Amino acid sequence: MPPPPKRRASRAARPPKSAASPRRSAQGDPNRLTELLNVAKLVFSTLELNAAMDAVLQSALALSHTTAGSIALYDEERRELALFAHRGFGDEFLGNRRWRPVPGSLSERLLAATAPVVVNLPTHPDFFREGTPVGTNTKTLACMPLIFRQQPIGILYVDNFAIRTFTEHELHALSVLADFAAAAINHAKIHEATKELARTDGLTGLFNHRYFHDRMSTEIARAHRYQRPLVLMMIDVDNFKQVNDRHGHPV
Repeated sequence: MPPPPKRRASRAARPPKSAASPRRSAQGDPNRLTELLNVAKLVFSTLELNAAMDAVLQSALALSHTTAGSIALYDEERRELALFAHRGFGDEFLGNRRWRPVPGSLSERLLAATAPVVVNLPTHPDFFREGTPVGTNTKTLACMPLIFRQQPIGILYVDNFAIRTFTEHELHALSVLADFAAAAINHAKIHEATKELARTDGLTGLFNHRYFHDRMSTEIARAHRYQRPLVLMMIDVDNFKQVNDRHGHPV
């Protein structure tokens, strides 16, 4: 797999000028390269988004030398972000699982960004007024926009509990992982859309005969497992064809 195109770090990231080029650093560090290759194998061999995002997040923490992080997915139709995966936080972190970016917020900036952004929370507290998921002890936040075909589809965050800088090597590794995450999200969407086509009627959008039998088997197994009753209700509507003819299938 050829290395992903190099992303240029934003000014907020402030990588050291003396650092070697990111591409050379990834090739020159066998451990970093092995970590990225292992994540790539997992991401591109599974359609389970949970497993792919967990692998990306775990690798992001290891390669950036941080202990906490999260991934949020962006719903363009609803114009909101939703927390999908997280590591290294307490229960209080889950207080706001969905939020809408507001003008001037960090989320709005990240959804328009094409490069890593690093923010020190004591310097920019107003960035987080819309609900960006930040740990109570976070001091520095490195953020990677997840982009697929030039469209934002999420954000990868890594949190550090002390003010610090991230090296260009670390930011490059995080950018590569962000590309992996974006590809995994797109694959999962395609897979879900394909499953939806296979189990719904193209004319009415209702579940088809195949889905009924698959779901029936699942519910029977569930009833046996939990020793609970299962009821199947069938409705026969007289002259239903007249309803279709008069009002159409959407009704």
